[in-house]
Amino acid sequence: SSVSVYGFYPDSKLPFDETAPLNPNPDNLYAVHNAAVEKLYRQFCDEAKDIELTIFRPCMILGPLSDNFTCRFARTWPFIFTMTGENPQIQIVHEEDVLDAFLFAVRNSLPGTYNLGSSGSVSMKAFCAAFGKPAVPVNYHLLKAIHKALWTLRVPTVTFGPEWLNFYRYSCTVSTQKLRQVKPGFPRFSTLQAIESYLENRIGR
Repeated sequence: SSVSVYGFYPDSKLPFDETAPLNPNPDNLYAVHNAAVEKLYRQFCDEAKDIELTIFRPCMILGPLSDNFTCRFARTWPFIFTMTGENPQIQIVHEEDVLDAFLFAVRNSLPGTYNLGSSGSVSMKAFCAAFGKPAVPVNYHLLKAIHKALWTLRVPTVTFGPEWLNFYRYSCTVSTQKLRQVKPGFPRFSTLQAIESYLENRIGR
């Protein structure tokens, strides 16, 4: 699944733990589908008593071997658009921490739902600085209109749809306390370390 099932809203009570209600942004079909699939899996496992279900909700995944639309955008543009007056916290989990969690679930009994996040987060401005790109603040409604036009025109360097703009507008951080109780030492990497490992491999910094 994904932390996107919690939704990106200005009044979110952060960090989210696994008991937080699922409230995906209605226009974000990726998040809506993740929430719907979680429900279907739970219904199926309620009927099939002999199946153990583990659901992971990772935040943005990054590392030397992984990539995502946010970082592709940050690499290809000479600057990074931000929302005027907004500086949300960005939480990123290292790919190795995600792999460790999956292997732990396979090798052990781990029923339930678990957030996968890093220790700490960085601000949007700090994220831009890590990529060596200036942050250019733009009014949200103007940026959404521009972004939608570029996305409709299929401009190759626009790597995500306008439904993701709320991700860059509002913070969405999660607690990993539940997983840490059964897997001490998780996570091994911070958000900044995940970004640095990505940049060292992709950009050679």
